[in-house]
Amino acid sequence: MARSKRYDKPRTILDILRRRAAEEPETNAYRFISESGGELAAITYSDVDRRAAAIGGWLQNRGLAGKPVALIFPPGLDFVAALFGTLYGGAIAVPLDAPGAANPGARLGALLADSNARIMLTTASLVGRISRAIATTPELAVELIAVESVPDEAEAQWQHPGTTTDDLAILQYTSGSTAAPKGVKVRHSNLLHNLELMTRVSGHDRSSIGVSWLPQYHDMGLVGGILLPAYVGFPVILMSPASFLARPVRWLKTISDYGATVSGAPNFAYEHCLRKIREDELPEIDLRSWRAAYCGAEPIRSETVDRFAAMFSRCGFHKTAFFPCYGLAEATLMVTGGPAGAGPCSLHLARTSLHEGRVVESEAGTPDTVEAAASGALITDNDVIIVDPRRRTRCAENHVGEIWVSGPSVAAGYWNRLPETEDTFGACLADGEAGVHFLRTGDLGFIHNRLLFVSGRIKDLIIIRGMNHYPQDIERTVEDSCSALRPGSGAAFSIEVANEERLALAYELRARTVQPVEIDFHAIVRSVAEHHGLEVDCIVLVRHGTIPKTTSGKIRRQECRGRFLAGTLATLHEWRASAGERSGSSITVPSEAVHFDPSRGNSQILPIIIDEVATVLGADPTCIDPRESIYALGFDSLAAARLRSRLLSIFGVELELSDFLAVSTLADLNDRIAARIAAPSTNVTEDRTKHLLERVAQLSDKEAAEILAAEAEQPPR
Repeated sequence: MARSKRYDKPRTILDILRRRAAEEPETNAYRFISESGGELAAITYSDVDRRAAAIGGWLQNRGLAGKPVALIFPPGLDFVAALFGTLYGGAIAVPLDAPGAANPGARLGALLADSNARIMLTTASLVGRISRAIATTPELAVELIAVESVPDEAEAQWQHPGTTTDDLAILQYTSGSTAAPKGVKVRHSNLLHNLELMTRVSGHDRSSIGVSWLPQYHDMGLVGGILLPAYVGFPVILMSPASFLARPVRWLKTISDYGATVSGAPNFAYEHCLRKIREDELPEIDLRSWRAAYCGAEPIRSETVDRFAAMFSRCGFHKTAFFPCYGLAEATLMVTGGPAGAGPCSLHLARTSLHEGRVVESEAGTPDTVEAAASGALITDNDVIIVDPRRRTRCAENHVGEIWVSGPSVAAGYWNRLPETEDTFGACLADGEAGVHFLRTGDLGFIHNRLLFVSGRIKDLIIIRGMNHYPQDIERTVEDSCSALRPGSGAAFSIEVANEERLALAYELRARTVQPVEIDFHAIVRSVAEHHGLEVDCIVLVRHGTIPKTTSGKIRRQECRGRFLAGTLATLHEWRASAGERSGSSITVPSEAVHFDPSRGNSQILPIIIDEVATVLGADPTCIDPRESIYALGFDSLAAARLRSRLLSIFGVELELSDFLAVSTLADLNDRIAARIAAPSTNVTEDRTKHLLERVAQLSDKEAAEILAAEAEQPPR
């Protein structure tokens, strides 16, 4: 087999491995460790090169150059050889997840049919399972080849396939968090650009050492965990995702044992470490070498970052090692990241303004404040802009919009999906330069001080009364309010009830031994109302492991919503506000004319407030505790607006929705009204008109009509 002496600048992924094999053949490139931490296998660059050439030669003999070849492997080094072997053969690698509970045969069959792969490389241990999984799709004509059966002698038959930088290298299927998975056409040029970009911004060099447990078929594990080490020339230790999930201390212990400098994962992995690693395990961990702790693939939680840094500082971990980043398969991998050594960055924002799409900074600890974590800095060569998705115009500064990206890392489109390719990869600004195209990410966010902040997915966005609510924020509130729910295993979504959008929640229980009767629905409802101004209409508890997720662990909220509406969720218990299960009963209190006599003093204010609250909510006034939070009764912005109109009519003082946000209990509201009576505003009519449009803008047409009607009934002041 002909060997290349040196490539000053690689033009394909083949060039990278061939150069390493020529220049440092006996250097250990990849190790795979067992669950106990012992090495199961290790291979040098020369080992990978020879085995890749054998697989490549075998594929060439089968006429598969330029054709898709599916790869399904258990975690291990066989996948590494098969990946490079497919590229050596000039074929297109299609990494897929092995069939199992989270990846049934129907899904695998659909992906194989979509990719048009006619050959699948796997291991002898998986042939039987895969055969059974795809037997339900008899029209598939896929030949399964155990990679062990490919003889080493096929190396002698290998010839350089003449691959160019613009040829396809990988068909990377998306996770499918909001839609059916699609095959992203990743060219060699896309991979090389993204690898160089990651190397530049993260500061990796030949002295780096990597550790990765991320799924090898996923873009973060594939590009960041397998290809990046070969590109830079540093060794990487691979481990099974199941090994990490079962005992997350194994991840940190591996970093410690090998003195690793680079390793990363989504936010949930750091949270998993916090929950599962015991105090008595910390002395065995030394994290002083860890310089780049990637955190991406899902929204980053500042609280998780802070707690992780605090807990593992005792092991030598520095918070500045956190490397926040954002990316997606359609852009090969990384879009924004770092900067290296700067650590995480966050902003405290006014929640109400953020729901309106505006970015307004607020002081930490003040009411209606949310902390937003940055997902990395803007990077040269990647043009990232924030766009109004409806108008297709750039958003004004400090406004939330869709994240659009252009640059050499952006892939060639979707496999066999021309309409979706044109819509997603061919986006143009309405007032932009002709011929300049962007990738529409489908993610919402904003840019502040050249840092990207990601808010959520457009398709997952919950819009109630004209206000935007991000499901992951609501889910975090729910998890914080009830420890019996399984973290990261719930979905918030909207449903239509009586011609209006309402909030629904579906959650797994933390443990199979937890019973639905142990769940404090009252606390969940109160917390969601208090933090988001929303009334929960329905809470569904489902069996452990049944909330639909992607292969990378992201919640499939739209699929969950669809199953809920179809009645196919594995439901254990269902709580509905309409069934009278909220904190107050469902007794209807008739509305009667109420009069306030100032001469009798302020002692009558609180009883009137309680009666009016009962009227608005249809609750029993005897069940209302004035020391309880007003949100415990299920108050949302509409209920507050209705109560405000009734109290204005009775007491003759101006109350804004902000008054309700600023108080904690009905007793506090009593004090605020008493103060307003003692010092009435001189511009009540002007103030009422000024704020009326602001309130109405947040409501649906039906609700706005109700509020306007209530205003019209108020006596002039």
